[in-house]
Amino acid sequence: LQLSDPARLAGQPGEGRAIHKEIRRRQEEAARRLPPPAEPDMRPVEVASVETAPQQIVIPSAVLARMPNAIIRKVAAQHGVTFEDILGDDRAVHIVAARYEAIRAVREVHPTHSIKRLGRIFGGRDHSSIRNALGMNQRARSPNKQRSGLLNEDAPSPAEIIETTARKHSVSVRDVIGRSIHETATRARYEAAASIRSAHPDLTSKQIGALFDGRSDNLIWQSRNYMRRSA
Repeated sequence: LQLSDPARLAGQPGEGRAIHKEIRRRQEEAARRLPPPAEPDMRPVEVASVETAPQQIVIPSAVLARMPNAIIRKVAAQHGVTFEDILGDDRAVHIVAARYEAIRAVREVHPTHSIKRLGRIFGGRDHSSIRNALGMNQRARSPNKQRSGLLNEDAPSPAEIIETTARKHSVSVRDVIGRSIHETATRARYEAAASIRSAHPDLTSKQIGALFDGRSDNLIWQSRNYMRRSA
């Protein structure tokens, strides 16, 4: 079938339609003779798993040294106390001194840490404790009170004085600082309190009382009277 003669088709419209129909019929017949398209393979493809060794993250030692816990442990070792002592609630003079120094050391390395964040680092402490350690709550004091509450670095520590006194009287340290009413333990307790007062005159009576199981300020007065009667 030829469609190359437009004039012929224009003059015979019926014949043109017949030719078009014949062309469509032949195209459909040729399409039916084509093989059907292959169906896609939908089976899952197995991918071999590749086992990789876990990556070990190495933190530089300089970064570790700047971490708050590392700073706290270092200060604790310098003061002969433990990490738990600093984060705990013990109010012994030497532990409080170590705790305050640790707070200042962490703040020095991390000056952007807020008071609230420092409180969380140090066992959830109140902001007033952190401010005290940083000297932010200090009021102006008279010159003769500037050293109030400080240890005498040239004298034995309060803990050493208590241990020495306990050995002298053949009692335990627990008996000296505890609530024992035995005469020997009482004598050792009052002597230790008086010796600490003499060696560390800048310590307050409240601080010395805290060394002896949180006793009141009257401990110093009682120790003086006892030692005067025993002399």
